[in-house]
Amino acid sequence: MSLITQKTNLAAAGAGGAAYVANGVDWNGTAYLDNTTALRTNGGNFTMSLWFKKDSSSSGGALVHQAMNGLYGAYPAFYLQQNTNESTGWDLNSYLGSILMARSTGNYSTNDDEWNHWMCSWNGSSAHLYLNGTSYTPSVTSGEIPWTDGRIDTRIGGSSVYNNYNGSMAELFIDDTYIDLSKASNRAKFYDDDNKPVDLGDDGSNVTGSQHLVYLKLDYTAGTSYLGDNLGTSNNFTLYGAAAATDGGEVGAFS
Repeated sequence: MSLITQKTNLAAAGAGGAAYVANGVDWNGTAYLDNTTALRTNGGNFTMSLWFKKDSSSSGGALVHQAMNGLYGAYPAFYLQQNTNESTGWDLNSYLGSILMARSTGNYSTNDDEWNHWMCSWNGSSAHLYLNGTSYTPSVTSGEIPWTDGRIDTRIGGSSVYNNYNGSMAELFIDDTYIDLSKASNRAKFYDDDNKPVDLGDDGSNVTGSQHLVYLKLDYTAGTSYLGDNLGTSNNFTLYGAAAATDGGEVGAFS
């Protein structure tokens, strides 16, 4: 299946009034996507959206992790991980290693074998963070994300520091622009009234009208060779451990 065919088939699901259907990939703790090239970015702005589901038999792991070489050595510029106790952790850091936006310990609990939706945005001083449609207030320190610092790599479903993820993922959106997620109309660009994914467009441009930095559908049904195809403006990702990637199934509603 060509990438053009993949895009056409996926986009058609959201056309003509039919409900959009998103499908995911399941990582078994070995497979992951990696991008070692610099991602084009814009100052301290950041927006991210992701669907994920941890297997009940797994201990979770890193969903998204960007490693950097900063003033004091290697550190994660940002990461999202789901832990054994089903808590979901998030950090957004500066090049000095200080945390710009972080979760409050003990929040963000999720259930195994259920789809969840995570979204957050940041503009250097204001942060918005939502898990399954619920707003959380993270601890915040003003500052810019170190987009231009020495980048090591960006991994999806894996990490150079934490455990690789064991569970399903779908519809990853990352951009270097700030989307005010406190507005219901902006949150509705990522999930519908039934708490299911909406069609972001062939290249993610349905969100704001323009193409964005990273948009990975992570749709296993299109074939493992397409999992790393970035429909955004940055480079494609490389898949490691293709045999360890399986069908994550249709993305269901969060509760």
